[in-house]
Amino acid sequence: MNESQFKLIDAQEKFIFSTSRFPAFIAGVGTGKTMAALFRMRGLMKQYPGNLGIVIRKEFTDLHDSTIKDWNRYTNMPVGSNKEITFPNGSQILFRHGDEINVLKNINAGAIFIEQAEEFLNDEAFQFLRDRLRRQEAGFRTL
Repeated sequence: MNESQFKLIDAQEKFIFSTSRFPAFIAGVGTGKTMAALFRMRGLMKQYPGNLGIVIRKEFTDLHDSTIKDWNRYTNMPVGSNKEITFPNGSQILFRHGDEINVLKNINAGAIFIEQAEEFLNDEAFQFLRDRLRRQEAGFRTL
């Protein structure tokens, strides 16, 4: 599947093409927030060769059973057993869960997507990940 197979609602389109440094998509259940964020992440990886994106979710089970499965379904680009995907242009996405945040200390990311941010008890994960956004060549640099 790709974006051309979906009819985006206004909120999804505004989010996907936002030029804000920290865009957020806050909406009700079933409004396509995850799909929009995954399409945006994929677009940033395709647009900027050698980019590095991080998709993070608090719990591993939710990351595996929901977020990664949605990525596989929407993009037809299966995530490997290492929870990573590499694009032909050298860009890469790391799929990680909350317990793995500390291993990202030396990462220079170009984009970060926090899935279900409300699952985190405070903004520590956001602040930590925001400081990883150091890849200047990656355009917007954030999700």
